[in-house]
Amino acid sequence: MRELAFKDANILNVDGSLTEEAIKNSRIISLGDGVIKNPKVVSVLTRDGSKIEDWDKMTTESIKMSNGQSMQIHFYRNNKTGKVDYETKDFKVKGEVKP
Repeated sequence: MRELAFKDANILNVDGSLTEEAIKNSRIISLGDGVIKNPKVVSVLTRDGSKIEDWDKMTTESIKMSNGQSMQIHFYRNNKTGKVDYETKDFKVKGEVKP
């Protein structure tokens, strides 16, 4: 149901990747110390030779679910190449859960 709502809002493509519009309209999430620290995430993101400082944690615009819940997708994007990470567990739906 959530996946369909994100597709209807033009945030996800049918293959589950983010649409170009969703990426363009996303914003950077401020990290407490300014850099991604999770060692597993760092390992995946820098495997291609990029620097961890080149990666930003991002969030899509929020969408309103049928139950009134507001949700968005968090992901990492390389600010030098534009590459979006779909491999780490941090590509995820976030939101305030309402009963």
